[in-house]
Amino acid sequence: MAPYAFLGQENEIPVAIPDALFKIVIKEGENPSRPDVLAFIYPQVGAGYYRGKPFDHSRYMTTVDEIEKITGIDFLSALPSTSEGMIEKTEVRTLWPVNKKDFIRACQSKFNE
Repeated sequence: MAPYAFLGQENEIPVAIPDALFKIVIKEGENPSRPDVLAFIYPQVGAGYYRGKPFDHSRYMTTVDEIEKITGIDFLSALPSTSEGMIEKTEVRTLWPVNKKDFIRACQSKFNE
């Protein structure tokens, strides 16, 4: 991905602002060799980030394969090859239901109590 823009003054080293960011969320699945995975690519521009409205993460869902193509990084490489390939190409289109037990203590906040 090419930088969207750069931050910094004339005499400073410029810092690149990416045109998008990615997120891969993994949790234990029912089968230990096949975790549940969600993958997202959030664009920097035109993303529809509006204050005061619920944010719809599902519109940015993609596959791990797509993120690997863009970044050149091999994710989930510690899994058996057959599981890795299947998980990475799976296109999930629904978010997981929120369950209080899924949050570790360090991630607790007033929003998920």
